[in-house]
Amino acid sequence: MDIKLNDETGDVLLSTTATITTPTFTTTTSENLAQRLKIRLQTFKGEWFLDGTIGIDYFNQIAGKNRSKAAVDAIIQAEILKEQEVLQITAYSSVVDKTTRKITIQFTVRTVDGFYSTLTASIGV
Repeated sequence: MDIKLNDETGDVLLSTTATITTPTFTTTTSENLAQRLKIRLQTFKGEWFLDGTIGIDYFNQIAGKNRSKAAVDAIIQAEILKEQEVLQITAYSSVVDKTTRKITIQFTVRTVDGFYSTLTASIGV
């Protein structure tokens, strides 16, 4: 904002010059979906203060010494399928590292639009 005085009247003149640039987005639909899925999988149930039902209950359903890999995979796959755009999981693999307490998953999903999106995520519990 510029402030100037009118020499003849002594009035204060205000002038504003604003330049608004439109951001350029270069993401694709599959990148958006992959980001939403990664956020969904890395959110612990009760972590988001606005809705305590969102997320996976890692502490009660996954963490622990008596959890089978098949049970863990079923919970994660069910969470993936909750995403509206996901039609089906076409490929899925996971590795559970008990020493570092991390689950690394890689999967490919087919969307309702016919696109495929592949994601690799590592979750520490």
